[in-house]
Amino acid sequence: MTFGDQTAELSKVHSALLAFGGKNDNLVTANAVRPIMGTCRQQR
Repeated sequence: MTFGDQTAELSKVHSALLAFGGKNDNLVTANAVRPIMGTCRQQR
């Protein structure tokens, strides 16, 4: 998957939850993703 000029190799992700969003994202804004990322970070 390509994000701007960077490519993410999603086949290497081994996680039950994948959350991301950006300033110019058309699907999910960064503000919408922050609470999910905060919760995941706390569970590590």
